[in-house]
Order: sequence, then structure tokens, then C-alpha cells
Amino acid sequence: NNIFIENDSSDFLEYAAYFHPNFIYHFGACTNQTVGCNLVLNPGFSENIFQPFNWGGILHGDCCNWSSPTPGTPDYFHQDGNSQFNAPTQILNASATAFQPDHGIYGGGINAYAGLCAFVMPIQDGREYLQGNLATGLANQQYYGEFYANLFDMSWHNCNRLGMFVSQNAPSATVYGLLSGINPQIEHDPATNISSSTNWTLVNGCFTANGGENFVTIGNFYNDANTAHSPVPTIPPFQFEVAHYLIDDVSVLPIEVSAGPDVTISCTGTTQLGGSNCLESLNPGQFTYSWSLVSGSTAFGSLSSSSVQFPTFTANNTSPTAQTMVYQVQISTPGGCTAIDQVSITVNSCCSIGTISLTTSPTSVLCTGQNLTINSSISGGTTPYTY
Repeated sequence: NNIFIENDSSDFLEYAAYFHPNFIYHFGACTNQTVGCNLVLNPGFSENIFQPFNWGGILHGDCCNWSSPTPGTPDYFHQDGNSQFNAPTQILNASATAFQPDHGIYGGGINAYAGLCAFVMPIQDGREYLQGNLATGLANQQYYGEFYANLFDMSWHNCNRLGMFVSQNAPSATVYGLLSGINPQIEHDPATNISSSTNWTLVNGCFTANGGENFVTIGNFYNDANTAHSPVPTIPPFQFEVAHYLIDDVSVLPIEVSAGPDVTISCTGTTQLGGSNCLESLNPGQFTYSWSLVSGSTAFGSLSSSSVQFPTFTANNTSPTAQTMVYQVQISTPGGCTAIDQVSITVNSCCSIGTISLTTSPTSVLCTGQNLTINSSISGGTTPYTY
């Protein structure tokens, strides 16, 4: 066997190829870099150590940051994999089958995803899981999590259970099967099965971290008695009667919102409120915004909308003094978690301060019976004047 290594100019091992009489295996180094605010490393499964060429690629260590916590054999598909484990087209038994393309939030346009069995008909509580590291331990605050699932085209069954468990320690088992005693923080609605092999199904929710959580585990954490499953008769049987799902775009992000910086504007000026947040890197339609006036009066200005991320504030201050208004924005996520922030807006008065001087006539001593005239001289200010 021969090893061939290519180094970049910084002498850091980036890429190597292992030559075998029948195969060429490529492997690279993992960057372990986060994508935006997402704390899940390699969330789109695009970075690999080895190009997948056999079942159980996750268990065998093909994919950066993802492993199997049990002897189960979760699979790995990548656009650089061999014909059977390529994404999005696999060749099995000499026939090509087009699978769902990469979901596309992460990965930089590289087609890649993992696969796991959430239900195995011939094996009681047969399960496979994906497990990955978080970039940093979580704080004691609220987080939003999500991933996308797609029913593997050759599955004989679908089921209703898929979830995400975020933990301080990595759960594991030495035998194939169920990781028991786990309550996932994020779950698919068990009222319906995940049955689409055409569209990606979003599994999402929120939770409050205790602090120090470092691991994310994905799969079915319920036994067969508590897992609803249905056959898919239009799909020919393949190996086992399983509910096998492709998994892509795994996210764990802090729930936060920004009302924008405090601002001072003119009496009839406008300004845009709001700011960017981590959640908007995902599907923005999942999250709702609610703006409300905390202090001040709407007589001096108003918002263009109370339910958008970036409303416009229009001032209308006709009072003789500057007015301050405080608005609060709340973001709500699936699962009922919220975050709030406030912004202060000072609206200057349209009135300018003038000067007034008074003179009297006569200016000398006033005797009994005489009249006194007081003359005013005004400059500046805002007309018309009232006396």
C-alpha cells in the first residue's frame, strides 16, 4: 500500500489520497469551524475525512464531527462518494435512483447528508443515531434547534418519531438498539408520520439549556410500542423493512433579538428599528415579531408595522419639548420560546427657542394716575406668537 500526501504552502495537511489496487480513497482534514451563529460543527455534512464507499460511513468515521453512539451503522452520502453513496444519485443493483438533493442551508453548495434507521421491523427497538459535538458548551439560556429529514427512497416503512437530544455528556450504548431513558428536547409532532421522500421535513423546537451541554444526538428515542409506523407499498423491499431517513442541516442557535441602537431624530424624521439576529440565517418565516410601546405616547410618532423585523418609526412631535419613546420587540420561535429587547427614540421638538425683551414707557418714575406702556420685542421662535 502507498500513501500520497499533498501539503499546502503552510505545511498543514489538507488533503491526501490512499491508493488501493481496486479503489482510490481520499481523505482530508476537518476545519471544525462554525457556520454563522450555529453551534453545530459541520452542520451540512459537507466536510469529510473519507469519501463514502460503503454502508455505515458515519460509524466508520467518514464524516467530520459526526459519529455513531452505538454499534448501529448510520450512513453517509456525499457528492464525491462512489456510485452507491453519491449524493443526490445512487446506483444500486445496476439501477440509478435519484434521491432528494441537499437541503442547502449549509455546506456551500456541496451535496451531502447522513442517513439513519429510525425503525427496523425485524429487530425489536432497532435504531441508529447520529452524534456530533457543539463548538462550545451552551449557556443557561434558551436555544432553538432544528434539522431536516427525508424518507430514504428505498425504505419500506415510515414512522412518526425523530428528535434531537442536547446533553452535557455523550449518550452511548455498547449494543445495537435503543438509547433508552432519553427525553429529546426537540421532536417531530408524533401525530403524523414523516412520509415524504420528495420534500425535506423540518423538525424543530426550542429548549432552555442547563449550561455546559456539548453534544447533539439525533434519532428515535422511543421503543417500538411508542413508535407509529406505516408500510410504503409502492417502494420495493430493500434489505430490511426499515424506516430510513436522510438527515441534513442540523442547527442549534441562541434565541436572541435586537431592537436596534438608541437614536435621536428630528420632529418629523424617520428611522428604521430592529437588528439582525442568529435565527434569521434560517427560514425567517418560522419566527414571529411583536413590537409594543413601553413608555411615551403615540401622539409623537408611530411604527409602520408591529409584526415585522425591521419596522419604520415616523416622528410627529408638535410639542415645545423633545419627547422620548421606548419600544420593545419580542421574537417567538416554534416551541414557544421568546426573547426581548428595547430601543429608546428621542424625538426633537419642531419648536425653536426665541428671545423676548420688554421696555416700558415712561421709563422714569410713574406718578399716580399715569399709564405705563410695556413694549415687547421678540426674535426667533416659531410663529405665530400668542400673548
